[in-house]
Amino acid sequence: MLHVFNDPVGGVNKGKAEKPSTSSNKKPSSTSSKKPTSSTSSWAAQKQAQLEAQKAAYQNYYNSTAAQLLQYRDQQLAAAQGWYDDGLARLQQILNEQLSFEQNAYNQMLAAQQAAYDRNVAGANAYYAGMYQQAEGNYQNQLAAAGQDYQRALALLQQNHDAGKQQVNDVTKDSLQQAYIEKMMAEKNIGQQLSAMGKSGGASESTLLAMSNQYGSSRNALETERLQQLAALAQQLSEQKAERTAGYEQQKREYQDAYTGLVNGYRQQQAAQLAQFEQDKNQYIADWSADSLLRQQGYRSDYSSEMTALAKQLAQQQMQAQQYYQQSLLSAQNDLQKQLAALLGL
Repeated sequence: MLHVFNDPVGGVNKGKAEKPSTSSNKKPSSTSSKKPTSSTSSWAAQKQAQLEAQKAAYQNYYNSTAAQLLQYRDQQLAAAQGWYDDGLARLQQILNEQLSFEQNAYNQMLAAQQAAYDRNVAGANAYYAGMYQQAEGNYQNQLAAAGQDYQRALALLQQNHDAGKQQVNDVTKDSLQQAYIEKMMAEKNIGQQLSAMGKSGGASESTLLAMSNQYGSSRNALETERLQQLAALAQQLSEQKAERTAGYEQQKREYQDAYTGLVNGYRQQQAAQLAQFEQDKNQYIADWSADSLLRQQGYRSDYSSEMTALAKQLAQQQMQAQQYYQQSLLSAQNDLQKQLAALLGL
């Protein structure tokens, strides 16, 4: 507890009036009792006048003493009140300085916590921005690689298909040539056979027509087979492309799911970390504020205790001043009564 003043006002004589004495050496002296030489009635009147003057002198002296005592009491009360007011003002100043210091410390703490929080948030956001960028880059690279593989696979399928078509066309072409050769050889052979048999004029028209029809059937059959094989190759290509496309789309979905899951995980981690920063900041501020409140309560408790002590000392000084006044006034009254009694011969 802080003590503003160590000495009560009753122990400080600075500015205090001197205590008036009730037994001053300047008390009015008694009137001489020497008898005058005049007549008895004149002497009695003179004696009475002297008696009244002496009583008046005693009364005036009492009145002067009472006034001095009252003035002294008022000076004591004013000094005590001034001391109390100064002490109370000092106590209030100390309390205000303590509360101001506490408020400044709170403001500095708050600014420091906010700055630390802002740095933590900026650092976390920068870190996760890099993680998002890296995840996006990896995802795009995976898509690009998958797209390139897909395009190469389609190109290879198309290449194999074209090779198959070319092979079918080549085989069909060779078969058609072979059929034509066989047709020409058959026509030649039948002419030779007829000549060998002694028949002239060559093969009959019906024979030649039959051979031509057979050749045409062979060509049709070869063309039909070629178209069927080409259709089979086209169907195979379509199925292979569809299968490869389905695999490519599935691969893209897997990459998308993996990328989305990774980003969502980062976002959850980022949100949790930012929330933790906020919670830590608020908890620190709350703890500091609670401690500050306790300190402020202590300051106010000290202020209240000191103010109570000052008030008690003020009351004591006031009581002492009043008691001294009353006791001194009573003493002066007693002295006056004794003087008057002595004067009257009581």
